[in-house]
Amino acid sequence: MNAYSTALKEQVGPMPQIISKLRQDTIMLLNGERAGHMGEYAFMPQRYVGDPLSGISSWKSVVQNPDFPANRELHLLRHPGFHEKITDHLIQASANGASIIEFGSGTPEAVKLKTIPLLEAFAAARGKDALDYTALDIIPNLAASCKTLVEKDVDIRSQAMVRDFITDSSRIHLDRPPHIGLLWGGTLMNVPYYKGLDHDFTVANQMRKIGKALGVGSYLATTHYWADNQDPSQCLAPYQTDENKAMVRSILYNIQRVLDDAFDPELCDITIDYNHTTHTIEMGAVSRVDQIVPIPPFNGASLTIKAGQFLNLVNSVKLDPFQYDTLAQKADYRVINSVVDEQNHQRAVLLQYRGPA
Repeated sequence: MNAYSTALKEQVGPMPQIISKLRQDTIMLLNGERAGHMGEYAFMPQRYVGDPLSGISSWKSVVQNPDFPANRELHLLRHPGFHEKITDHLIQASANGASIIEFGSGTPEAVKLKTIPLLEAFAAARGKDALDYTALDIIPNLAASCKTLVEKDVDIRSQAMVRDFITDSSRIHLDRPPHIGLLWGGTLMNVPYYKGLDHDFTVANQMRKIGKALGVGSYLATTHYWADNQDPSQCLAPYQTDENKAMVRSILYNIQRVLDDAFDPELCDITIDYNHTTHTIEMGAVSRVDQIVPIPPFNGASLTIKAGQFLNLVNSVKLDPFQYDTLAQKADYRVINSVVDEQNHQRAVLLQYRGPA
């Protein structure tokens, strides 16, 4: 056990319930049964005030980079074309009000910049009583904070929902049709890959799960970012910063929490690269030495993380508009409108779920 782990045990109270899911996903990752979609664990509650390895703290540094997709996305969401083609269309389709749910609401700062302007436009057009908002996130304190922010700033009925929408596709019960999903940051493309499943099938299946959860006729406003497959450097460079690597490393420290401190993140190098075959930025870690890792519930079973073995923690799929729309149609959506940024590398798109043919 290193000194940092000892300090954590002295300062941290009971682990949140999310720890059980992290434990399950970690076992599947180490067994080679899945890859990616561990990024959510960078945003677990800080282990103590001022935690230097908190993913939330690292994220605030990451987004200071003006070239990071989240900042370029913010510019796109403020583009007149976004309001004309997406916000206005949704308002017109919601004559009797709407239920808006934000998948992966994230931090209150992000909601304030990206979502509240859309909610305010809705409230101005249809009235505050005709609109309700749900902040959905796997991290309970983030969902609750976003709910409180929207209630305060927009003064509409709001609720917090704790769920991993990537893996939980059960129906979401909302009051007012149409049901409108918001999914910013390309989060739809951060899906886990399971052993034996086709990459495109995995992405399309995730899109279909969200449609089924919202119901036939529901809308999904989302964004995606892509790279020139011949030269992905423009897309890759903003992810290869020290700040983003620190955020990825914070996932390793949270994995350490469920492996009884036998796993040492400091013995790993962070690697971030582009996979041309799957059009995916792959972020993960490579251990410099063999590490024998006990498997919860720590009854003697263990796995060995080999030196040089790549642990794929986060996948960010970068589909161009044709690839994206093709998968959306396979997932039983129709593409209604879209707007592309000036650099022609980021796009906001409005989809409507039709249900299976």
